[in-house]
Amino acid sequence: MTMKKKEAQILLDRRLFQAFAGVAPDAVIMLDTKGKILFWNPAAQRIFGYSSDEAIGMDMHRSLAPQRYQEVIKKGFSVFGKTGQGMVVGKTLELAAIHKDGHEFPIELSVAATQLNDEWHAVGIIRDITKRKRKVSIGIATYPKHGTDEASLLAAADKALYRAKESGRDRVCVA
Repeated sequence: MTMKKKEAQILLDRRLFQAFAGVAPDAVIMLDTKGKILFWNPAAQRIFGYSSDEAIGMDMHRSLAPQRYQEVIKKGFSVFGKTGQGMVVGKTLELAAIHKDGHEFPIELSVAATQLNDEWHAVGIIRDITKRKRKVSIGIATYPKHGTDEASLLAAADKALYRAKESGRDRVCVA
């Protein structure tokens, strides 16, 4: 392959990656060996609240990981930078992350390692799983207060369920 063809292929590959990452529903983030963000797609902005301009160059672990993970991350990432291997590489984990506004939320994280210019880089795919982790609303009816037969108890429980849903998720209402 000629040099011009190689350069054209690299440019095409870069454009394809950016097109894919731009429409992906999950955050796609690339880190250098120091944990600095090199790539940040639009979904990452939506999920974490930081614009691409704010995120690029930021230490991802210090900014987006809860304090309770910091020591493990520090140890693991120092090994990763040398070997491209680590506890999270090749796995999908449920963890917590920190949004720009400071609230913590649950995520699903998958990490892959890639070597560019003789240095290891981490590519993370992150999904906000807040909706999946929310508890369902429930309605409760008690015997004999809310009815003495199956039909009246179920009707009372249904009413309580609708009240719970109207008042927001993670609610329990008693008829």
